Amino acid sequence: MYEPQKIRDVLINILEKELEEEKITLVDLSVRGHGTKFKIILTIDKKGGITAEDTKRWAERLLSIIKVEGLDIKVDIEVTSPGLDRELRSEREFIWAKGKKVKLVTKDSEIKGHLLDFKENLFYIVLNKNLIKVPLEKVKKVKLCEMEDF
Repeated sequence: MYEPQKIRDVLINILEKELEEEKITLVDLSVRGHGTKFKIILTIDKKGGITAEDTKRWAERLLSIIKVEGLDIKVDIEVTSPGLDRELRSEREFIWAKGKKVKLVTKDSEIKGHLLDFKENLFYIVLNKNLIKVPLEKVKKVKLCEMEDF
């Protein structure tokens, strides 16, 4: 029996290095399932965007890594690029989103601006030339924003 988190850890350790060599950012890796059946969603990005050829090649590479690592599992693999209105959930995604337009939803408000940085559990948002610091614990949701949302 395999646990999703253990599979994710094995794959991330290998993928981070390989993707970095090709100047591709690992935005997220989701592993769901139990026993020997899993769905793996690899979300990647690069300057200029991810192509259909990229998604096909990395799906095949992911399957190859699973075999080489001796993971005796059946997988449904999906490789995708992050959407324009993607909800961000992890520190890895917050860091990837630096420089992008985001919407932070808190209990009391909605803040739209450019994500300057995310460190030490603080979002640094530039809004109308002002820097706003928002603690992670006050944020309910973080989404990428499209141009017309501003």
